Amino acid sequence: MAIGWTIIQFHSWAHAGSGANGIVRCPLDLVRPFKGDVEFILYMEPPKGASVSMVDLGAEVRNGRLYVYDTVPDSLHKGWVAIPRYHRADVSWKLEADGTFTCPPVHLRPAAVVEGTITPPPPAHRRGGLLVVGCGGATTVADDGSFHLEAEPGRCTLAVSYSICGAEGKTYTASDPVAVTPRMDEDITVQLTLPATWEW
Repeated sequence: MAIGWTIIQFHSWAHAGSGANGIVRCPLDLVRPFKGDVEFILYMEPPKGASVSMVDLGAEVRNGRLYVYDTVPDSLHKGWVAIPRYHRADVSWKLEADGTFTCPPVHLRPAAVVEGTITPPPPAHRRGGLLVVGCGGATTVADDGSFHLEAEPGRCTLAVSYSICGAEGKTYTASDPVAVTPRMDEDITVQLTLPATWEW
């Protein structure tokens, strides 16, 4: 059975809000301090015919707290946040009767960092999605072939996954895995090679 989903990119909501009542403040359990804009995906009530609906909302971290502006219609008051050097974490909050939000502390696991490139660089126009997968994480690939991955420390493997949605469903192709050893005390760099037989 096909799974319907919708992703909407609307970054300006992260800086709009409707006064104090639109702001969600979530305490963060951070081992290493961080300040700045972060990726935040908000879950919404899906439209008819879809099973998942998400908004690429964006958020901000400062003073040990995550700040999200929940002013989106059909918000389910939950989502996930991606903070550099931490694994992605689920976040949820409650809408109170006075219009404010309460949010429990968000526990974040520190991650090792793997950066690298895939060669040859993928074509800009392709039918499917490209991910680097492994070591406890997954990340998208930039147009120039570079990637940044939050990973579990220790010996593991990375590979490039290419998925195409067609009339007969989704098909996956993966490159040969490459062994790496992410470390918490040092970023590592790796190069992944794409098979010459892939059809874009």
